Amino acid sequence: MNEEINEDNLTTQEKISNKVWKVRVEGYNELTDLIQKPSTHLEDVCHIYDFAMFLEDNNAVALEKALQLVFEFVKRYNGSHISEGIVSKLINKGLCSAMRKTTAELSKQIFKELCEKYGALKILGIVIKEYNELTNKKQDKIVNCISTVTVIGIEQMNEYIEDSTQQTNLLALLLSFYQHGNVKIRKDGLNGLSLVENFVDEDNFENEILSKLKASQIKELDKVRKPRSLNQVKTWEERKGTDILNDDYISIPIFLQNLKNPDWKIRVEVLKDILAKLQSLEKINYEKENYNQIFAALATVINKDVNLQIVQLSITLTDRMFELIKESEYISTYIPLILAEELSRLKDKKLTEMIKTSVFKMVEAHSESIEFFIPYFTKNFTDKLLAQRTECLTLFNDLLEKNSSSIKSIISLESAREILPVLIKFCKESQPNVRQQGFRVLALFFKYIPDAEDELIADVDKMLDSLKVKKIMELKDGYDGDRKRPATSPLKIEKIRKQKKPEQTEPTVDKDVESFKKQIDMLTLENQRLKEEVRELKEISRMSSFSTIPERTSRINSGTSISSFASFDDYYNNQLAQTTQIHNRVQSISRRLSSINLGRSGHDL
Repeated sequence: MNEEINEDNLTTQEKISNKVWKVRVEGYNELTDLIQKPSTHLEDVCHIYDFAMFLEDNNAVALEKALQLVFEFVKRYNGSHISEGIVSKLINKGLCSAMRKTTAELSKQIFKELCEKYGALKILGIVIKEYNELTNKKQDKIVNCISTVTVIGIEQMNEYIEDSTQQTNLLALLLSFYQHGNVKIRKDGLNGLSLVENFVDEDNFENEILSKLKASQIKELDKVRKPRSLNQVKTWEERKGTDILNDDYISIPIFLQNLKNPDWKIRVEVLKDILAKLQSLEKINYEKENYNQIFAALATVINKDVNLQIVQLSITLTDRMFELIKESEYISTYIPLILAEELSRLKDKKLTEMIKTSVFKMVEAHSESIEFFIPYFTKNFTDKLLAQRTECLTLFNDLLEKNSSSIKSIISLESAREILPVLIKFCKESQPNVRQQGFRVLALFFKYIPDAEDELIADVDKMLDSLKVKKIMELKDGYDGDRKRPATSPLKIEKIRKQKKPEQTEPTVDKDVESFKKQIDMLTLENQRLKEEVRELKEISRMSSFSTIPERTSRINSGTSISSFASFDDYYNNQLAQTTQIHNRVQSISRRLSSINLGRSGHDL
C-alpha cells in the first residue's frame, strides 16, 4: 500500500522531482508564483532549476503546467542561453507528443516569445541545427513539428537577413520541407518560402530555390508569392536616417525641462511620447547630430530618480537610441555617459534584469567589447551596499562566461592579482549566493587566464579554507571548453562530480603482488597454528593444574616457555594477543591488496 505524501514537508524542488504527477503540478505552481514576485532574482532561479527539463514531463496535465511555468519565466528572464534547450524540448516534447490542444498552443506561444525577445533569426538557427542533427529526416512527426515552428519564426521576422550563410541555411531547410512527402510539411515549406522571400537576396532565392524546383512546383509557389517590398530588403546602409533634434521628435530645451519637472506624471509622459515617436524610425542621423545632452539627461534620471517606472522608461529609451545608431564608433562615445549610472542602480531588484540586458547590448556594440567595461565593474565591487556589489559581480561573471574564449586577452594575470583581495572578500561573505559569485570569477580566472591558477592558488589557499578552495576548483572543472552555460549551482556541480568517472591510475605496487601473497600465506598458516595451540591449551587447562602442563605444549615463535609466565592466564593472554596481532596484519595487507588491480593475467589471487 502506497504511503501518503505529506506535501507540506516537501520543498518546491523536491515536489518538482517527485514521482507523483499531482505533487509535481503543485511544485510547478509554486515556482510560477515565485518567479512572478518582483523581489525574486531570476538569475538565481535559473541557476537552481533546469527549465528545459521541466518539458520532459510524461504526464499530460503536469506537462501543461510546466509549459505555463516556462512561458512565464521566458517572458521575464533576459538570458538567451536557455533558448537552445527550451526550443529542442518544445519540438521533441511540447509539440511532438501533444495530447491536449492547450499543450501545443502553449508551445507555440513560448516559441513566439523567444523569437520576439532574442530575435527570430537566432531562434531559427537553433531550429535549423535541430533539423540537421536528425538521423532520419523521414520522421514525419518530428519534421512536422520543426516545419511548424519554422513558419512561426519566419512570421516573426521583421528585418532583412544580411548574412548570406544564414540565408542559404534557411532556404535549404524550407526547400527540404517543400519537397517532403508529407502534405502538411510541404504546405509549411510553401508558406515559409512565400514569407521569407522578402528577407533574402533575390539572386540567392533564385539559385537556392527556383533553380531546384520543378515547373509544377514553381507554378504552385507563384500563386502564393508576395511582391517584394523594397522597405524590407534594405540593408543598414540603405535605411533612411532621420533628424530627431527638432520639434517633431526631441526638442532639447523642452525635453530637459520636462525631465526635471517635479510632477512625475509629466516626466513619464515626455519619455513615453519620445519612445512612441522613435519606434517607427529605421535609423537616425547620428553622424551629423550630437546626442550628448540627451544621454547625459537620461543618465541623471537613471541615477537619481526615485520613481522606478521613469528609470525603466529612461533605460528603454537609451536602448532604442542605441538601436537607431547601431554603429559602434558612435555608440562608444555615448556609453560612458550611461554605463556608470545604470550600474549604480543594480541594487534595485525591479531594475536589475533590465539593466543587465542593457549592459549586455552595450558590450556587444562597443568596439573594445568587455575590456572597456572592466574599470566600471571593479569600482562597484567595493560599494558599501552588499546587494549592489554582488549584482555587479554577477553581471561581470555572466559577461566573462559569454566571452570566455577571449578572457585571456582582456584580463591580464597582473589585473587578476590586483582584484584578488576584493574577490576573496566575496568568497568569505556569510550569504551563500554572494560567496558563489566570488567562486565563479576565481574559477573563470583559473580556467581561462594562462598560469593564473599556478600563480594565484598559493594566495587563495592562505586566505580561504580548503572547502571553499574545493568549490572553486569544482566550478573550474565545470567549464568544458565552449560550453554555453557552465553549471554554477552547487547542486548541479555536485551532480556533475558524481557522474564523472574517476581517473584510472596505474597501481604502483603491482610488482609486489607475489611477495604480498607469500606473506599472507605464511601469516595465515602461523595464525592457524597459534589458534590451534590456544585451543589445545584451553582444553588442557580444564584437565590439569598449571604445574602439570607438559613443557612440549608451550613453544611459540619466540621460543618462550610456559614456565616463564606467572600463571596459565598470563600465558594464554600472551598467545591470544599474538594471534590478534597477526590477524590484524593479515587484514591490513588484504586491504592493501584490494586496491591493487589483480584482474590482469597471471595476478589473480
